[in-house]
Order: sequence, then C-alpha cells, then structure tokens
Amino acid sequence: MNVVYAMDEATLFDSFFNYLRDIEVFPLLDPLDPKKQRRKNVPFSQILLVFLMKVVGSIKKMDQMTDLLLTDELLMSMCGFNAYQVKNGSCKRGEKLRKTYLPEFRGALCVDTVANHIVTVSPRKIENFFNRCIQRLAKQGIFPKSIKAACDCTLYEIALCMKPPPSSKVVGVSPINAK
Repeated sequence: MNVVYAMDEATLFDSFFNYLRDIEVFPLLDPLDPKKQRRKNVPFSQILLVFLMKVVGSIKKMDQMTDLLLTDELLMSMCGFNAYQVKNGSCKRGEKLRKTYLPEFRGALCVDTVANHIVTVSPRKIENFFNRCIQRLAKQGIFPKSIKAACDCTLYEIALCMKPPPSSKVVGVSPINAK
C-alpha cells in the first residue's frame, strides 16, 4: 500500500453504503423485518441501518449510540432521517413521562427502540442474510479460491496454535462458492 488516507465517519459510511448498493445488499434487508412493529413511524430497514452503523463504527455499548450516532445529523440522514427527527426525535411518545430535562438534540431514535427491534430478528433470518451477503462478495471476487477459517464470537483471544479436541464437533464448515 503506497498511501493511507484518513476517513471521517460520514465518508466511511457513504462509501460503505454505496458499495452495499452496488453489490445489491439493500434488497436483502427487507426480509429481515420480523413484522412485529406495533407503530410503524420508522421503517424497520432504517433501524437496521442504524444498527449496522453501530457495528461497523465499533460502538461497543448501546448507550454510547446516542452521543456518537443518533444525534449526528449527517450520519442519520444516510439512514433516511431528517434534521427535525434528529433534533426532536421521531415521535413525541414518552415525553410526558420524562423526569429529566429534555436535551437539545434528542436523537432520531431512542437507544431502547433500536435494541428492542433488533432482538426480534430471528437467528435463521440473520444467517440467511449473511450467507447471501457472502455470496454477493464472492461474486465480486473478494475471496481467494480457497479459505480455511474459523468463526469465534467470544470476547477472548485464543492462541493460533490451539486446536479443538478430537471429541469436539466443528459445525458450519463449507466452501464458499459464488452463485
């Protein structure tokens, strides 16, 4: 690599979302909707994009989203929110119950709203979404011909020299082929 350029969050997500559009990932977001929303003032796909920004932006805790993401007009506009929604919220629900002062910028969504909606997506739908994303990436030639990998979602690093005991079962090992 000859040159390294710094990217701010807006440039990163703009480029990332454009790439997702190019490889046709956005149509895959609609099947993730569990159709469990009682009030549909915010489409589920917008909530998914906000959560995707949280993950890609390495925001570790949901509570940090308000300051780092939900009150940023530019980032929220990429998810389909407008400046009024970022400043005043997407609805007035719960304002009368508030016991603390009303902040200058409420954020486009409440952190609890994002969390409560994301957990309703079934693991099977998430698996299908990621498998289709991987297929699209494979069509782009992102992966080498052969990959040997292991997925580990724990928070602890494991030494590379460690191998699973012979009695353990390794699941989900399959070649990735572009379709």
